[in-house]
Amino acid sequence: MMEKNAIVMSLGDPSGDPRPKRMVDLLKNQGFVVDVISHPCKTDLGVNQHFIIPITYSFLGKVKRRLVRYARAAVSILYLNDSVIDKFNAVLIGFNNDFCRVVSNKYDLIIVEDLFLLPLAFEIKRNAKVIFDAREYYPRQNEESFFWRLMEKPERLRLCRKYLPMVDLMLTVSPGLAHEYEKEFGIKPIVYRSTPNYIFAKPTKTSNNKIRLVHHGAANNNRQLEKMIDVVAHLDERFTLDMYLTGRLSYIRYLKRYTRKSTRVRILPPVDFDELHTMLHNYDIGFHYVEPITFNLQHGLPNKLFEFIQARLAVAIGPSPDMSAPVRHYGCGIVSERFSIESMAAALNALTAVDVDLLKAKSDLAARELNFEVESEVFLNASRQFN
Repeated sequence: MMEKNAIVMSLGDPSGDPRPKRMVDLLKNQGFVVDVISHPCKTDLGVNQHFIIPITYSFLGKVKRRLVRYARAAVSILYLNDSVIDKFNAVLIGFNNDFCRVVSNKYDLIIVEDLFLLPLAFEIKRNAKVIFDAREYYPRQNEESFFWRLMEKPERLRLCRKYLPMVDLMLTVSPGLAHEYEKEFGIKPIVYRSTPNYIFAKPTKTSNNKIRLVHHGAANNNRQLEKMIDVVAHLDERFTLDMYLTGRLSYIRYLKRYTRKSTRVRILPPVDFDELHTMLHNYDIGFHYVEPITFNLQHGLPNKLFEFIQARLAVAIGPSPDMSAPVRHYGCGIVSERFSIESMAAALNALTAVDVDLLKAKSDLAARELNFEVESEVFLNASRQFN
């Protein structure tokens, strides 16, 4: 049998990023020889070759990237010159013509995990099939920021218009994002949800006196995580909340200050990816209340929702359409009537320990379907057209 080759491209560390990491593992399990292009990894991915996109966190490096963004935006606004803008993007990302020549293997599949890597994918494409995994609706990723709308949005729109019609297959994480891509660019992505691997586990029994809420993930300002802390202030004494956060240290420090008056909320360091299930399994309810102040927040369907379910927790969320659909379908959690701290608190306060245990039992059933082993068939079935 002829050897098959694939490369996964990510502007991050795929060893700690669930979606690209699972893609690497899936391709290896399907018999591909897998290469990776990404920033440096904390742990070994066990791939054939790892082409590192360097990144500098120095002050001068940050200034350089900011100036390049200004220049790119000016070129984009004044006149649309693809080749000039592409050169600015190459500087921002950290690859050049020499890098493209180094990545010289002949691939069967190129998996692109970030919009800004699509130009590089087509530089090295040859006869490969290009699959774009759109984990966000990129033209509106940080739309709450005027600076972002001015400096970043035009380039993201240009990349989408130029490259989306060229990809052989497009994936995205939720029905809402898929619909928007189809409406705006005429491309119909396949919904491929970010589900974790199946783990055999049983729900724990909930105490009558203490119901433990848990949240984990990135501390991004636009998620307004302090509102979950405000919800706890409206809950009765049974409830506690632990938040395991990554991301912006300044925002994490702000959240720690915000919780100083609370004895029932803790801000804790993140756990390693491999320890996530064990940590979550100690809790009762996976809590993710985020108001739809941006399009991507409105239509998000994040890893954490499925990780809560796989840990056999009950789920508590606001009425976000793409998250609430599976929660209501499987009956494994509560959805507040509206987006308000009072409404979310009322839904939680109404729960008894027996209610939580019933929801956990529904998560146990849902976990048998909402897992990577089942969801990966979506990708495999779609990609069989390339065999």
